[in-house]
Amino acid sequence: MKRIAVFASGNGSNFQVIAEQFEVAFVFSDRRNSYVLERAKKLGVPAFAFELKEFSDKQTYEEAIIQLLDQHQIDLVVLAGYMKIVGPTLLAQYEGRIINIHPAYLPEFPGAHGIEDAWNAGVAESGVTVHWVDSGIDTGQIIKQVRVPRLADDTLGAFEVRIHEAEYQLYPVVLEELGANRKRDFCVQQLKSSPLFAISLGGKEISHSNFWAWLIDLKVDGINPFVEVFIPSFYSSGYIYESCTREEDHRDLSIYYQQKGQGKCHIVENKLKSLPIGDQLLKYEQNFKKKNYEFSSGTITGLTKVLELQSWQFLSYKVISERIINILEHTKGISSINRELIMLYANDISCLSDLLLEEIESTKDRYVWKGSRYLEELKFDDVFLKYVSNEIAREIEREVMIPAFQSEWGLPKVAISFHNKKATIDIKYHQQFDDQEVGFIGIQIEGKQFRLHSGARIGESSLGNKDNLFNKLLELGYLENYSNKEIRGRESSLTKQYGKYGHDIYQYWNIGDMSRKELIICIKEELPKVINTITKGLDFIKEKS
Repeated sequence: MKRIAVFASGNGSNFQVIAEQFEVAFVFSDRRNSYVLERAKKLGVPAFAFELKEFSDKQTYEEAIIQLLDQHQIDLVVLAGYMKIVGPTLLAQYEGRIINIHPAYLPEFPGAHGIEDAWNAGVAESGVTVHWVDSGIDTGQIIKQVRVPRLADDTLGAFEVRIHEAEYQLYPVVLEELGANRKRDFCVQQLKSSPLFAISLGGKEISHSNFWAWLIDLKVDGINPFVEVFIPSFYSSGYIYESCTREEDHRDLSIYYQQKGQGKCHIVENKLKSLPIGDQLLKYEQNFKKKNYEFSSGTITGLTKVLELQSWQFLSYKVISERIINILEHTKGISSINRELIMLYANDISCLSDLLLEEIESTKDRYVWKGSRYLEELKFDDVFLKYVSNEIAREIEREVMIPAFQSEWGLPKVAISFHNKKATIDIKYHQQFDDQEVGFIGIQIEGKQFRLHSGARIGESSLGNKDNLFNKLLELGYLENYSNKEIRGRESSLTKQYGKYGHDIYQYWNIGDMSRKELIICIKEELPKVINTITKGLDFIKEKS
């Protein structure tokens, strides 16, 4: 994420909008009495101010600014009503890292009076532009811009207000696209106040799939522009849209279109609260049957990419949001109510994605068993846990699926399951007989427990009796006589000799805040003991009653 600094000379209303939504390293003003400094104080944002007249020349002035930027390791300078022209000294050091917002639709009406100049020219519409700063005046490469119409009953004051409102909407969109770090509290508040988000909690995947189907099917000026969220360059490729269906043969979305007279189907499989299953997607592809149509390609949606399949592309919720906003900005014929609804939805999924990805990133080296209070408040802690636990399981799998951990029963299998908002990771050796599992032994990690775990899978085995299995594992040295609140010399909260469910038994020690590396070390230390237990005679087949 980029560290940003905001430069402003006056009132600081754009700064206020930015600072409420994004992490701002500091604000700088070239006027010591500007109100933006007061805004910064109220928002708790560090502020600095000095004036050109305090220096011998502009070069020295900009050298002081560069020192400030370098000290705070700034990636992006955001000009928001900064009334100084950026000089060659600052530009030489930070070119390509300074952006500006201009209250007109550049290249129309450049300069310090963009709003007044547009008004006096009597144009039907003006706009707002965010652009990179170069050595000219409002001549840098345009990043993004929007049109603002002049209404029949407008006054200059009313027109100016709507221009500024467009600025407050456009700058955050650009900053997000450029990688500025959104504030967690802002995202949480936006989602809590959104009626669309509240509705979506009734079906965390279904609601989004339903919205996408409506969006794709929305016809504007004779075309369906939002089909390009999932099939980019749809119309430039000469495709002809036909329809979008929901839950046809269990597929989330089926987008039907014509390509050079041949019927095609693009499948969208939406995965937010669950993880994609490769076999399921291949079945959708290989078993697709509809008269006059053939499977063309597929999209897997989600937070992060967890699966690679040849005919399927991954599309993150973040990119979906960006594509929706981009299409919305370039499509004029959408009604105001639909425009507002679509923008709210795009902002919602952008905020949700930011929150979840930030939480995933912040815990990428840690073993975690629950989400933050923010995600719990939003009822998305279970989604976070699924993604993180899947990452941890895959890391464990890479470390243990090696010849060093081969046993008479083969290599361990790593599996993950979810129930009651808990993730369970199993690293187990399975004994097979006539292609059926008869028993297992290994490690199970759930919540704060590191479990030594075993169980029979055939009823006629004497080891199906939990006491018999415990005594056998005690005899083989895998489990311990539990009496001093410790297992393997580590603290345990067990209240009896062993825990149990179904035909399974386990002992555990407590684990808390630890790195994934530490967790994997514990697993790799324990697996040789599991292998030794198998070698020494654990056998669910021989122990038939």
